[in-house]
Amino acid sequence: AGAAGAAAAPSSVLKEDSSNLIRITTSVRTRETERQAELRQQSHAHLRRREEEERWRPAQPVVASAASLVASALSAPSEL
Repeated sequence: AGAAGAAAAPSSVLKEDSSNLIRITTSVRTRETERQAELRQQSHAHLRRREEEERWRPAQPVVASAASLVASALSAPSEL
C-alpha cells in the first residue's frame, strides 16, 4: 500500500455486459485544501502556463512626430 496522501495509480476493471467487455478506468487523487489550491494558482509555473495559453496579437508600432504629440495633448480636454 502507498503512503497516506499519495495518489493511487489508475486501475482498470473489466465488466461483462451481455458478452461484451467494457474497460472502465478509475483514478483516485487526494483532496486539495483551499490554501493548497490558492498557492498552486499563485505559483510561478501556473502563472507562466496561463500566460502561454493567452491569445496575443502582434502590436503595430505607431511613430508620431513630437509636434503632433504636443498638439494633440494641448487640444485634449483637461481632467481636473
